[in-house]
Amino acid sequence: MLYLTTRIEMLELLITAFSRPREVLAREIAEGSFSTRIVNRIASCCEGSSRCCFPKDLIETIRKLPDEFKEVQEDRKVLTILDAEYLRLFVNDFPSAWVQPYESWYHEGRTMGKAALECLELYQRDGLAPVEGGELPDHLVTQLEYLLFLTLLEKKASSEEDVALYRMTRVKEQHFYERHIMTWFPTCCARVQTYSRVSFYRVMARFLRNFIVLGNRNLHLHRSGFDEGVAHDYKTA
Repeated sequence: MLYLTTRIEMLELLITAFSRPREVLAREIAEGSFSTRIVNRIASCCEGSSRCCFPKDLIETIRKLPDEFKEVQEDRKVLTILDAEYLRLFVNDFPSAWVQPYESWYHEGRTMGKAALECLELYQRDGLAPVEGGELPDHLVTQLEYLLFLTLLEKKASSEEDVALYRMTRVKEQHFYERHIMTWFPTCCARVQTYSRVSFYRVMARFLRNFIVLGNRNLHLHRSGFDEGVAHDYKTA
C-alpha cells in the first residue's frame, strides 16, 4: 500500500509539472517545497520497495531545483519564466514547436491520430469522459491522468482485497504502458531534456523518464501473476 500511495503522489506531482504552470507551482518551486515533496516521495518509494530506485545524481538535481530562481524575488516572475518556457516548448508555432506532447505526432506526424482514438476508447470503456476544452486524449498529461486513475483503482482493489479487480487493473496498466506510454514518452522526455532552456523542465523530464521505466519494469516483474484469460479478454475486447 505504501508503494501504491507513493506512485499516486508521484503521478500527481508529474501531472502538475507538465500542465501549464500556475502561481502555486511557481511559489512551491521557488521556496523549495515542490522539490522536497518529490525527494521525500522517492525516499518513501525506495524504503517501501527494492524495485524503486532512482539515480542519486537525479535526486540531488531535483533537490537543487530552487537554485535556478534564487535571484528572482517574486513568485509572479518565476511564473512568467515557467509559462514562457512551457509555451515555447509545447505550444507556440505548433507543429514546429520544440516538443510535441501528443503520442499521435510521434507515430503519424499529426494530432488526433490512431493513438488518440485508441486512448479515447480506453477512457470511455472505464467510464471517463473528456473535459470540454481540455487536452487531447493522447496528450502527455492526459495519459498521466489515466495512469493515476488506474493506480487509484489498483489501490482500491488492494485495500478491499478484490483480487479480480486488482488483476484486471494491472492488466490495463500493462497494456497502456506497452501500447502507449513506452512507445513515445522516452523520446518526448529526451526532446525536453535537449531543448528546454529552463532546468525545471529538463529535470522533470528526466524524473518522468525514470518513473515510467521503473513502472514498466515493475509491471513485467509481476506478469506471471496475471490471470492470462483476463489479459486476453482485455486486449481483444
